[in-house]
Amino acid sequence: MNRLFILLLLTPFTGLTQTYFLQGDAQFIGGDCYQLTEEIGNQNGAVWYAEQINLDEPFDIEFLINLGAIDMNGADGICFVLQTVGNNALGDSGGGLGFLGFSPAFGVEFDTWQNGQYGDPTYDHIAMISNGDVSHISGNSLSDPVQASADAQNVEDGEDHIARITWDPQTQLVEVFFDCEFRTSATVDIVNQIFGGQSEVYWGFTAATGGSVNNQSVCLQENILTTSPDAFVCEGGSIQLSVAGAPDAEIQWSPETYLDDPTSQTPLCTPEEDITYIVTTQDLCGNLITSEVNITVDELTAEINGGGMITCDNVQIDLTGSVNFQSGVNWVWTTLDGNIVSGEISPEVSVDSGGTYVLEVTYLDQCGALAEITIEENTNTPEVETTAPDPLTCTVPETTLEATFAQDHNVEWVLNGATVSTESSFTVSQEGTYFYTVTDPENGCTNSGSIEVMNNIAYPVIEAGFADTLNCFQPEVSIEGASVSPENASINWSTADGFIVSGSNDLSPVVNEPGVYTLTATNPENGCESSYEMPVFADPLLDAQVSELVMPNIFSPNNDNVNDRYFAGAAGFSWQDLSDLSRHYALRVFNRWGDLVFDTEGKAKAWNGESPAGELSEGTYYYIIEYDIQCVGKSEQPLTGTIQLTR
Repeated sequence: MNRLFILLLLTPFTGLTQTYFLQGDAQFIGGDCYQLTEEIGNQNGAVWYAEQINLDEPFDIEFLINLGAIDMNGADGICFVLQTVGNNALGDSGGGLGFLGFSPAFGVEFDTWQNGQYGDPTYDHIAMISNGDVSHISGNSLSDPVQASADAQNVEDGEDHIARITWDPQTQLVEVFFDCEFRTSATVDIVNQIFGGQSEVYWGFTAATGGSVNNQSVCLQENILTTSPDAFVCEGGSIQLSVAGAPDAEIQWSPETYLDDPTSQTPLCTPEEDITYIVTTQDLCGNLITSEVNITVDELTAEINGGGMITCDNVQIDLTGSVNFQSGVNWVWTTLDGNIVSGEISPEVSVDSGGTYVLEVTYLDQCGALAEITIEENTNTPEVETTAPDPLTCTVPETTLEATFAQDHNVEWVLNGATVSTESSFTVSQEGTYFYTVTDPENGCTNSGSIEVMNNIAYPVIEAGFADTLNCFQPEVSIEGASVSPENASINWSTADGFIVSGSNDLSPVVNEPGVYTLTATNPENGCESSYEMPVFADPLLDAQVSELVMPNIFSPNNDNVNDRYFAGAAGFSWQDLSDLSRHYALRVFNRWGDLVFDTEGKAKAWNGESPAGELSEGTYYYIIEYDIQCVGKSEQPLTGTIQLTR
């Protein structure tokens, strides 16, 4: 049966070499063969190819596996693995086949132990799995398990078995063959579904034992990888071709032009022009294989795609190199005045600084090319000028905040976490810290700061004063004891119902009318005012109109509560009032013989018709009264007259 697929590996002229990395319990046993586990419990081994495989290109991998000679108690199996951890990776032992613990990952398992919790069948089986999960009943299962051998349920027979795995990136089809028979397939977008778009991955084999054991090994072909049928050669350069197949297969390249040995698996090709070769050989199953490879002879050229400007909004730029060769290119990015963040030796590089970036590409150490790009940078911070605002006061309750910057810039003012303005200048009436952010829309760069608005509304403090009561003898009083802070506060007394004689701008004004007097103090620094009201009281007799006393000429002290007392007075006055108003007062009463029968001096006292000797008889009596009243009216002459006492 003839089948057309690509089985070519292009390698450097320096010689065809393959390197594998052994991990865990894996051992080299000669002849490109590797023992992954021995018949020992809890072994875990892995072998990884040194170079990554490109999943954008098809591959056809054929190898021998030996799953040991222990059937009923043999375990656990071998897994073909694609992963991104690296060629020093090692998974978990036991039923996980050494695949457990890899994510992201793709695997083809050759499982020889039934783990019921994973949905394993009773026979030795093949299945496709992913992300370190060997369960056939989980979302990571990619194909249902099938019997490994088309002819037998058991493959733990101590024999080498031919296994083959193919991948077609165009159809995304994976096929698995065992002992030259097709066993299973699955359509899987390995690059995007499993590896998130990454196409360069590591590949190799894992195996494990647990409580049950087996000798488990793989034998790899010398030229195991099959890659792209399209190859490039630099003008004047050479390339070594390689074809996979059975070690003793006859090989023929056609045409023989430019080849050093057209019957070799790895002929050296030194083409002078584009050429297509057809090669025939046999695989391990004896099938005739016809493959085609197209050689393109060209000058290597490089370009850089991407670019732009580094700004505060665009802090990192990705640059992508491209060449006219499809594979085998080495990438090196350098810069003298910029900064490379990552990807110095990959096609795509990330940079975060302006400068000149150079891409150098080489192909098989035969030729090279350079490309250069200059990245501009604009990370200039906006220039902002501000001035300290006037504080808020009682007379000026608003102030202006202002920031000066370029006309096309934007600003945001924030107070207590909330935006209060987007203008360069605005009026505020609230104290606090106003944060501003000025943004240059061209590059997204910002300049931030803050302006403190102070509140100067300290009100004067007034301490109460006091004033004596206005009376006949004290018709004017000073308000005393008032104090104001600050000391330089302006003072003003006012009244709506009293009268300020003097000192309306002093702490101790003179007043002569009862009423409410208001002290208003003003802080000269901020115009804040405080007021205090203080009443001034007056004696009821303050305005007494006394010009001359009036003396009754008769009274009857008979205790009938009518005219029982004799006293001097005036309209609206009692003898007690007279006492209060007089500075000097004296009343003397004489009988008709000139004897003194009643005498009071210094305090007004009414006469009750008695003498020190007792009750006096009815008759006519004589009085002399002296008084000195210094009020509104004034009288100080003595008065005399007669009194008729009746009972």
